[in-house]
Parts: sequence; structure tokens; C-alpha cells
Amino acid sequence: MLLIFMTLSYQNIAQTFINGSFEDHAETITLINPTAPVFNASLANCFGFHDVAAGAWFNTDLWNGGSADGDWHICLTPADAVSIELDLPLVSGGTYILSFWDRHSGWPANDIELYATEEPADFGIPIALVPGPAPGDVWQNNTITFVAPNNATHIVVGHSGAGGYEWVWVDDFEILCQPLVTSVSTTEICLGEEITLSATSTTGGTVTWDGGATNGVPFTPTSSGTITYTATSTSSPTDCPFAIDILVHETPIIDGGADLEVCEGETVTLTGSGAGAGGTYTWDGGVTDGVAFTPGLGTTTYTVTGTDANGCENTATVDVTVNPLPTVIATADETEICEGETVTLTGSGTDTYTWDGGVTDGVTFI
Repeated sequence: MLLIFMTLSYQNIAQTFINGSFEDHAETITLINPTAPVFNASLANCFGFHDVAAGAWFNTDLWNGGSADGDWHICLTPADAVSIELDLPLVSGGTYILSFWDRHSGWPANDIELYATEEPADFGIPIALVPGPAPGDVWQNNTITFVAPNNATHIVVGHSGAGGYEWVWVDDFEILCQPLVTSVSTTEICLGEEITLSATSTTGGTVTWDGGATNGVPFTPTSSGTITYTATSTSSPTDCPFAIDILVHETPIIDGGADLEVCEGETVTLTGSGAGAGGTYTWDGGVTDGVAFTPGLGTTTYTVTGTDANGCENTATVDVTVNPLPTVIATADETEICEGETVTLTGSGTDTYTWDGGVTDGVTFI
């Protein structure tokens, strides 16, 4: 069989594996021989029924033949897991790029399970499930971007066992870059509000953002929706890129209703709209939304602030004009008449007049 040896073009920046750091443990999470020399090479697997292979890699968890780079690689069978110690612990919340090669000796291919743990004999927290390669029994490269869930000191590599019994060979694990130290003032804002995105390189690189953002300077997004901002460093690929999604909500369009004109003593009711389900409305001038009140004389501008369910606000205004009551004078051309004679009643002091008793203003009647 012809083996093709392949190497990565990336250089391992700061995460390498320490001699003797491979620690084999089973589903019971029991550490197996943590002090064994030479990466636990030639040690028996955790369970005897896994020892079904033959040749140079019989009963081993690591083998130094036929790897992607000609060095040691991990040999996993179903229920196997190997814990790999890192030179530098991961930084919780940091974004990392992990690269490794894998090869499967059978088909269907099993998946590779990856975990981040602060304890060498514990599976820790899942960070990736890498599908098995296509048929062909050849080495394939995998590049995974993940956010560290903890300050892991070990990466655990496991064999899912989902595709049936087979050996899985894993080689050349490398953390390809260092995360930027980032600060985001908020991940959810309203259109028109400011946000500040900051990132610092621990390797001395200069950080820039896309999307019109300037590192460490407050700015206002110009559109709504989910916007992804990415920071990159001049020290790339030593520094990992960093991406953050910012949710920008639309500002509600608030309406306070039409302007009103009433007479002195009359009540009005002001009601806001436009904030949607769960929205609230707050008026100035002592007004309560939807509750009748008696405004004072003259023209008053009332402002309503509408707040939607996302906490986004906008305002609207309504002018209420209160006119004073007129002084009405009633006159008659005669105030004392005989039966059958006519009289004319006339109002003054305003524009229109309505009389009771069937009388029409200014029209003679008997």
C-alpha cells in the first residue's frame, strides 16, 4: 500500500503537545497510567475487547508509522478517548482555530468527538463533532473554529463509535492562532444607538474592524438587522480573527393621534400607537395614556414616548387647543306683548345660536 505523507502549511503558534501528555481514559473517565513514558505508546487499551488489530499497532493508543507527518499519531477504537495536554490553557470565551488530520481504517466512517476540559481525566465540554472522511483510507485535513467554553488545559479526542467498529487515526493537532482580547459594549441595540467594539492583540498586532467600526471608538450602525463585525490583526495568522453578531432593532414609529381643538371644560383622551405588542406609552404634562383629562386654556403640545418590546423608543407630539367659552347675550325686540302679536329673539356674542321652544334666531314668531 502506498502512503502519501502530507504536512500543514500552518506553523503551530503557541499550542503544542508535551511529551508524555497523552492520557488514555475510558467511558468511566478513569485515568490510565498518566506517568507512562513516550506518550503511552504500546500500552493496552482500556478494554480488552478493543484489542482486535494485528501488526505494529496492536494494543496501542499511539503509533509512529504511517502518520500524516511521519511522527506519532493517535489510534482510537470505539469508546476510546485520549486527553492531549496544551502548552497554554485556553482562554474562556476566546475564539480558536484548531487543525488536525484524520484517517479511518474502515467504513462507514465514525465521527471524531472533541472536548475541552480543565481536568486531564474528564471529558469536559463538547466543542466539535467532526464527520468522518469519505471512503479511501487516506488522510484528510480538518480546520475548526470554536469558542473556548472554559480555561481548558486539555483537548480530549474521542471516537464516536457511531459507524461501526473501526480504527480512527488522528494526527497533527495544532491550535493555529491566538485569540484577540475583545470587549463589546452590547450585542443588542436600537437603531440610532451607539456601540463600542474593542480588540487587542497579545502578540503586538494592530487590530482593525470591518463594517465601518473603528477599534475602541463608539459608532452608530446605519442599518437594522443582525450585522456581523469582524476584527483582524496585522499579526495574522498568529492572531485569530474575531467575529461578533450585533442585533440592531428598528426604531418604532410612534403616533399620538391628530391635533385636537375643544372648548373650555371639555375632556380629551390621548392614546399612543405604533409600539406594537407589549409596547408602552408615556405622556408628559401629567397625562395618562388612554385616560380622559381636562386640559387648560390655550394650545398645549403633549409629547408621548413609545417603547416597544425590544426597549426601543421614539416620540410623537399632539397639539390640544382649548378655546374659552363665549359670552352669549339674548335680546328681544319686545319684552311684553299681547296674545297674537309677534316677537323676535336674537342672540349675540358668538357665531351661531340655537333657541329652545321652536324659536329660530332672528326670525319673528307668535
